[in-house]
Amino acid sequence: MFRVVANRRPPPRLVAVALLFGVAALGVWWWSGADSKAPTRSEVPAQRQAGEASASPGAETSSDDTELPPLRLAWPGVDLEEVRRAMPDNRYWSDSAPTDDPATLARREQAKARWNDLFGKVQSGTATEDQIAAFYEERQQVSEDNVAFVRYLLEHHAEDIPERDQGMLLLAADMNQRRLQQLPDERDRALQRKRRQDEARASNQGGSP
Repeated sequence: MFRVVANRRPPPRLVAVALLFGVAALGVWWWSGADSKAPTRSEVPAQRQAGEASASPGAETSSDDTELPPLRLAWPGVDLEEVRRAMPDNRYWSDSAPTDDPATLARREQAKARWNDLFGKVQSGTATEDQIAAFYEERQQVSEDNVAFVRYLLEHHAEDIPERDQGMLLLAADMNQRRLQQLPDERDRALQRKRRQDEARASNQGGSP
């Protein structure tokens, strides 16, 4: 859990902040206004326990399982450009920041399709060792950047973000942290599947007349 540090500087100009983070694998909480179902900060521990109870040990889901549908929030006092200057290389900007640019949207869809196709190969044991390494390096980078983005917002703009939205951010960070903890075991299982496939293929070829 992060320690929330309130920002005492004069509030920056009004901006619209859009967040696209991942908790879909263990449960998605949509926030659409007054009837919000997103957890508050005090509700996050219970939501986390529910997610842990519903997750099967060792289960792996699709390559975008740390992704939330677009959640658009307008927070007075949060300057998106200031956040970008503080962490310009964060994957949020290329992968999740809101845009109407057709080329950017097409690139994101192509990337998602490419990684989901690779996920299928990883799961079936038909990916190469290099492909397995690339797949899990991608997953690691995305989750690390998600956690870093949430940490920055909560450490620098806590007083500008409503408690319920802080709960959503904390939950997203928690889900991504658990994903990072699971990655080494998932990578090992993927390599084991590949070895079994290689052995089965070699055995079949050896037994052919």
